[in-house]
Formats: sequence, structure tokens, C-alpha cells
Amino acid sequence: MALSEEEARLLRRAVDPDPSHRPRFSDLATVFPVPKYPAARDTEFVTQWNANDRGTALLALGRHPEAIAEFAKALRPESPALMNIATSASQAGLVELANAAYTTLLNGNPHPQARANYAAHVLRYAVREKYEEGLQQCDKCLEVDPRNLTALSNKAALLNSLERYEEAFDAAEAVRSIDPKMPQAQFELAWAASKLNRYSKALSTAKDIVRNYPEFERAAELLRSLENQKKRK
Repeated sequence: MALSEEEARLLRRAVDPDPSHRPRFSDLATVFPVPKYPAARDTEFVTQWNANDRGTALLALGRHPEAIAEFAKALRPESPALMNIATSASQAGLVELANAAYTTLLNGNPHPQARANYAAHVLRYAVREKYEEGLQQCDKCLEVDPRNLTALSNKAALLNSLERYEEAFDAAEAVRSIDPKMPQAQFELAWAASKLNRYSKALSTAKDIVRNYPEFERAAELLRSLENQKKRK
């Protein structure tokens, strides 16, 4: 269906490079009817719009991490796009950006996977003061999705890092009951077992990892250490 002249004019204004020339949300809503929202909706929209404008300006200046951080503010915490920003930024080494995105996410009602991914983020950069928070986020994820392998594996890794080896062992075993071949969970199991003096369990698990994933260097190091212990006995 063709746009009316008024609709076309309003849309041209909506993409004007100068924000002061753009229509208000209420103007758009009058011409393009939308469901009724609480009065606060207009304020929320303007806040998002301003963040987008700031992000666009920063992007034009080549200040990409700051730009993406502004775009993140314009996204609702439950938005899959925001979770993707946080995860991608963490993996790319953009720590400040990832922190900003995860702060926005966790202050809202994020997808459970975002909570599990946050735990991976604090582990990736060894943010020890955030380990307890990472554990809490794993538990919140598992309340909704008890079989979430990322949350269980990250929980085991965090518990090992906090030297809570018995709990780490149990969390890693929970992963193995669902997916016996998940290498990171196998490693956390072997590590916890080694610290609990369960030598046979640690050795057999480490051997399984190295046999199936020879490029897993930490597992290979653990196996060498365990074999050296055996020689000394």
C-alpha cells in the first residue's frame, strides 16, 4: 500500500541527519498508530534515541568501543542483540565494552544464557572479585534452565578458582551426566579430583581429554603433572 504524502514527509524527517529536525515519538504515533503504552514509554523512547545519536556520532569519530557502549544503552536488557554485543565484545578483548553491556543486561531481566555467558566473561579475564557474582548468575540461569551446560561448566570452573573443590567436582559431574564429552567440564572434573586427592579419577579423566582433544594444553599439563606424581610414588 502506497504511503500518503504526510506519511512520506514524516519518514523523511525521521531519517534527517540533524536530530532537531526529526519528529517526536508522539508525532510518529499519531500518523502510524501503535498500541497504547504507559506515559513513561515516551521518555524511554527518547532515552534510546539519544543513546543512538551519541553512538552514531562516536562511530563517525572512529571511537568504536564507546559507540557500541552507547548503542548498548539503547537496547533493552532482554534484547538478544545486547547479549550478542556483550558476548562478542568479551571474546574480542573489548573488556570495558563487555562490562558495560553486561551491567545493562544484568540490571534487567536477561535471557538465562546471558547469565551463563557473564560467568564465562569473568573467568576469561580472571576478575576474581566478580567470581562470587558469576556463581550467582550461574545459579540464576540454572533455576530456569537446569541442564544449561555453559552455566554448569562455568560454575565448576568458578568453584575450582575459589578452591571449593568438592562443589566444583559435583558441578562438573552434573555436566558429564548430560554431555560426557564436554572438554572444559572434563578438565574441571579432573582438576577438582586432583585437588581432592582422587588420583585415579583425575588421571583417567585427564587421559580422556588429551586423547580426544590433544590441543587442550591445560589438560596436557595436568596429565603430565599427574603422571609425574605417579612416578614419585
